[in-house]
Amino acid sequence: MKLLEQVLITLAYCDQFGFPLKAEEVKDRLVKLVKLESNQENQPQQKSTAQVVTAVSLTQVSQVLKNLVKLGLVTQQKPHYALAGQEQNFQLRQQRARFFKKKQLEISRFVAWISQIPGVKAVALTGSGAMENLKTVNDDLDFLVVTQNHCLWLVRLLVLLGALFQGKKNWPWQKDHQEAWCFNLWLTVADLSLPLNRRGWYEAYEVVQAQWIYDPAQTQARFFQANAWVKQYLVAEHWPKEQSSSVVSFNWLTTAVLLMFNYLAYSLQAGYRRWRFGHQHEHLTISQAFLHQANTARFVYQGWLKSVSKLFFVIKKAK
Repeated sequence: MKLLEQVLITLAYCDQFGFPLKAEEVKDRLVKLVKLESNQENQPQQKSTAQVVTAVSLTQVSQVLKNLVKLGLVTQQKPHYALAGQEQNFQLRQQRARFFKKKQLEISRFVAWISQIPGVKAVALTGSGAMENLKTVNDDLDFLVVTQNHCLWLVRLLVLLGALFQGKKNWPWQKDHQEAWCFNLWLTVADLSLPLNRRGWYEAYEVVQAQWIYDPAQTQARFFQANAWVKQYLVAEHWPKEQSSSVVSFNWLTTAVLLMFNYLAYSLQAGYRRWRFGHQHEHLTISQAFLHQANTARFVYQGWLKSVSKLFFVIKKAK
């Protein structure tokens, strides 16, 4: 695949979020496989590596973007680029960045609080917050939490109770409110890889775009290594290398006690969620919890497919 097409498709993905990109952001998010089909929400088909640019410089990306501007397929407002006809997104990104800036003090206080909870190994900001693309100043913040082994569901219970008493989570009888803390993804240090049914374009971008706001033990590098499948979807040249880090180990008695109480906490929490929300949208195990609805990825994918189809229709017509 030509680099020009890869750049266009990358811009089209972020266009779903009203998010124009800088040249270096295009490079960091550059797609690798691009055979998109309506029945392939999460499993793109492999193309010949001869057709795909797998290593690219910032200079090359910048030149392609300039050519796309000349062709009228892309519009520019320095330092950002967006698809032609989406000029309103330039102002939108600036406005949303200001909203995120107002959240930084809250994020700092959140990190200071959650870092004191036993068993929390790392925390990353995900979703629109990770892109600094909040629609309003009252938007929720989404987090990925990594815990020590054998205690994920105990730690989750402590975190949720703390968030409840700080007014950042709803009690079961309350209606949803804004400015909440959403803990949508939970992992343990021994089980950092996303399951097969959560490995798609949407998840690949979530992995790459996550902002690690608390990571004293170099968990981010281990997370990237455990999710090397992302390279099937994105060029992702700058991949953090895993560094040696200490892993807390317990004696057999402590481990046995943790396992018992953690399993009890898992049974209660997972049972409640399955009763309230059903089975189809969540992945819950003793060492992982994915609480994001799968139809979010499908919705983004379908919008992306439509944008790409329009782009290539224009290209073919021009030829």
